[in-house]
Amino acid sequence: MGIKQFAASTPLEDVVGKKLAPIIAQDPVPWYKKRHLVQLNILLFSPLLASAGGGFDGSLMNGLQSLSTWKTQYDNPTGTMLGLVNAAMSIGCLVGSLLVGWSTDKWGRRICLIIGAVGVIICTVIQVTAKGLPQLIVSRFLVGLSWIFSAQPAPLLVTELAYPSHRVNVLINGDT
Repeated sequence: MGIKQFAASTPLEDVVGKKLAPIIAQDPVPWYKKRHLVQLNILLFSPLLASAGGGFDGSLMNGLQSLSTWKTQYDNPTGTMLGLVNAAMSIGCLVGSLLVGWSTDKWGRRICLIIGAVGVIICTVIQVTAKGLPQLIVSRFLVGLSWIFSAQPAPLLVTELAYPSHRVNVLINGDT
């Protein structure tokens, strides 16, 4: 059963609850004609984008490592050193994952997401300006450490903030 078939076959009251289902079912105006829902969905774009950053980084690094100018800039790394360059972000995510749960409980999802997003921007600037392999590896570690602070709370924040009848579609489309 595909997603559209599931959504079509699932009663609205199972998705949004018994109290909200009659209200939503009676509303003939589509969401994109309601200013508050358009604003909400635009605001939800940021946390959805934050959770997608890891896949983008992996694709970017694979593409960069095939360029001869990248190989020349970083003294043609091979073997374990090349693996460390790629794994540095994942190692940063692993270390950050030990801290992010406690941090979101203490300061909240929104604050951690903002801290992570700002950290990713700062660390990406460090990564882009890396003159040698050690600076590149450390900056990738820091990008991973920062990224997990925005990626981990993002789906939870979207789940909490999305309009009830849109919640399923926002979450499904956000992770694809």
